[in-house]
Amino acid sequence: MSAANTDVVNVQILTQIQMKPIIQAIFSNQRLFWVYFSVIMLLLTLPLNSSEKLNNFTIISFRADYFFHALMFLPWAFFLLAFRSNILIWLLLGLSFAGLSEGLQYLLTYRAYNINDLVANMLGVLIGMCLFIPVKKMMGIK
Repeated sequence: MSAANTDVVNVQILTQIQMKPIIQAIFSNQRLFWVYFSVIMLLLTLPLNSSEKLNNFTIISFRADYFFHALMFLPWAFFLLAFRSNILIWLLLGLSFAGLSEGLQYLLTYRAYNINDLVANMLGVLIGMCLFIPVKKMMGIK
């Protein structure tokens, strides 16, 4: 093994060692999960009318609000560490929460239901899970 390859392996191991306690400290905290959950519920139920700016802004030909919907639900998978639930049950709970949160907006007269937001919410949960599984294995998190 060359010196360059050894350096790359050493950096990867060092990164794993340094990141594991950080990831565990953040995502193993049930209180932080409930703060995250509450912030999502507030964002979904408060009469915020600034979405027009996001609707007219695109990121790689996607409307920015779809990107932010997905980004908002991405951490869901990582909070599996706080509840030690079965990964499939946690995924189904996340997809249900993502769907019901958009469905709630259908019932609120001052909010607008959008099927694309629903898809973006669920996509955020799925992408989060796709990122969580390899991170969990790479970090050796049980």
